[in-house]
Amino acid sequence: GTCPDKRKAGGAAEWTRGGRSEVKARPEGEWSRAAGMGGREKKEGGRGEMAVTDWMRFQLAYGFGSVMAAKALEKWHSPTLLFHTEDWRLRQHGMKEDELRRVQKAKDADLGKILAFCERNRVRILTPDDDLYPMRLRNIYSPPAVLYAAGNWIDLDDILCIAVVGTRRCTEYGSRTARQISADLAARGVVTVSGLAAGIDSCCHDATVEAGGRTIAVQGCGIDVTYPAANRELKKKILQSGGAVITEFPPGMEPQAYHFPIRNRIIAGLSHGTLVVEGERRSGSLITAGCALTEGRDVFAVPGNVDANMSDAPNWLIREGATMVRDAGDILEEYNLRDYDAAHPGGEAEAEQLSLCEKQPGKPKKKAAPAKPYPQRNDDVMVEMLNQNQRTVLNTLNSEPMTADEVVTATGLSVPEVLSVLTQLEIFGIIKIHAGHRFSR
Repeated sequence: GTCPDKRKAGGAAEWTRGGRSEVKARPEGEWSRAAGMGGREKKEGGRGEMAVTDWMRFQLAYGFGSVMAAKALEKWHSPTLLFHTEDWRLRQHGMKEDELRRVQKAKDADLGKILAFCERNRVRILTPDDDLYPMRLRNIYSPPAVLYAAGNWIDLDDILCIAVVGTRRCTEYGSRTARQISADLAARGVVTVSGLAAGIDSCCHDATVEAGGRTIAVQGCGIDVTYPAANRELKKKILQSGGAVITEFPPGMEPQAYHFPIRNRIIAGLSHGTLVVEGERRSGSLITAGCALTEGRDVFAVPGNVDANMSDAPNWLIREGATMVRDAGDILEEYNLRDYDAAHPGGEAEAEQLSLCEKQPGKPKKKAAPAKPYPQRNDDVMVEMLNQNQRTVLNTLNSEPMTADEVVTATGLSVPEVLSVLTQLEIFGIIKIHAGHRFSR
């Protein structure tokens, strides 16, 4: 097949056009740096396993999707260099005592249980050093330091991937539309991506499986926890039908409210484009759309009744410039791929991986708030996820509304950069827009 000429903003990866791409099975036992799985890296002296555990420690020290992680990686280049540098030298390079304590604690952490769990259940541990780590995800701001993956995880750089997201409380119209579009995308060989939540997410995954396609579920909890518990059978079907379940949260971690905005950047980061089917104006699906827009990916939206609350989010996105979608063809047309047919169902998951579907979230308990760098409130999470330009604009704004021209003057950014960032911050719900196209915090 040939690759499409059209390139979307942000450089979507090339994918095969017309005809199915050839998938080569990996040799038995070769799990490409998946620690503790007897793969090639471990046989070559354990250097790959050391690199994986360094990334796991990096995640413990700097958290999930935080700007601190991005800045630390920018400064130290690799977790291995960071964790194998003596404390006095870290101080010499400007590391503060609070950060040093987190690094020391991460150095001393016992990762044996997690490694044993992943080996026992055939869970891949992927890091940005890994060949199987998707290129699109590697290129986002603050990519996950660690991904835990079960199921079919090959060829993702060569296949069109579309996220389908929306409210947990979808209407019959939203459910029907999400299912139809997901099934049609799956029938054309597109990999669908969503969050395994109730509502639109479940419609996407289930319709993809029923159509014989591949779907990726991105969880906001440990890979051995299923949330909501009602989706245990759906999770199993995804794995049995050649799809995948992934998360950056370690095994056993229960879902928390602040996990989901962090999780949404992975859904958008894996995908060439994100389709919002239904959602209220402050819907979490807008966070996913905002993440897609931040990374220069495509944003699609299904129109709905102007007086329907659940259509507020997609209708607003369309007004702001998102591509209106009536069917799967509208999405494929954006990539000049109306006849696209690349992915085929992958192999069924191994028996050990199906045990990951059994555990459900524990009963809510009163827990001490996690120590930083894990913020609790969604607003705090969103600020933690912002890139440099977004932070610059946000820090310029205050309670007194400003015009875009005033923001340009104050920040020194270009007009297109400021307009783009203002739209992203508005989608994230952390700035307000006023009459006369003025903005405030």
